Amino acid sequence: MLKRTKFVVVSNMRAGSTWLATTLGALPDAVTDFEIKWNVNYPPHKIHYVLNQQSPLIAQILDEFSGDFIVVGSKFVFDPVELTRDDYNHLRKKFDNELRIVHLVRSYRDIFLSARRGFFHQLNEGTPRRIGEHLRAGFDTSRPEKFVKPYEPARISPTACYEEVKTYLQNDVWTSSLRENMPYLRVSYEGLSGHINEVAKFIGSSATPDVISDLAQRPVTLRLPKLPATELIANINELDPIFEAFEQLREHLLGDPVASE
Repeated sequence: MLKRTKFVVVSNMRAGSTWLATTLGALPDAVTDFEIKWNVNYPPHKIHYVLNQQSPLIAQILDEFSGDFIVVGSKFVFDPVELTRDDYNHLRKKFDNELRIVHLVRSYRDIFLSARRGFFHQLNEGTPRRIGEHLRAGFDTSRPEKFVKPYEPARISPTACYEEVKTYLQNDVWTSSLRENMPYLRVSYEGLSGHINEVAKFIGSSATPDVISDLAQRPVTLRLPKLPATELIANINELDPIFEAFEQLREHLLGDPVASE
């Protein structure tokens, strides 16, 4: 059997994992597919590969990808649901030392706002690229008006905001702990453009810098235009101190990206 390098992009929801996974999957020697989840309590989408205690290891799932690619990968995305210690322990058993972990982080404020905007992605139809069958099912190109329609801003209680962002931090701290057993690279969504060559090299790709640069400039997935925060959350100023406090705590616990081991 072909000896492959295997990687997983691990992130909170709405952190840019689809953009990164599809960009890496378009490298000439790589392929990506699926969005891996843990024990969801809703009907999964075609894009999802749902893990539970009886599931195979993630490395075994990646071994099933077809083709002669030397790099195979996927993305694991946390839902905004607090996991128990047992959940994290069982999940950790699915990550074995064959994997390279790309830990993708993003501003907690931007994640929170993006979650209120909606859960959809847009395929860059003007840039034909290879894309996994199941990943493709997660795109929505048929209703572009969704990306620009006006929103009625909601009021979010500070307590609800605190609890959700606390979950984001718990997931990031847990993901950072994976560095104890396997190769690990942490990169920020905001800094991806400047570090995409480093990420490609880390996952084992031998693509040239020119090829990687072209992919970053003409990606499979379009980044949606930002909406003003006040169009999404009426009391955003009330919540901003919460986001800032958790950003400072994450920096204290994890340090700055890019960080690798």
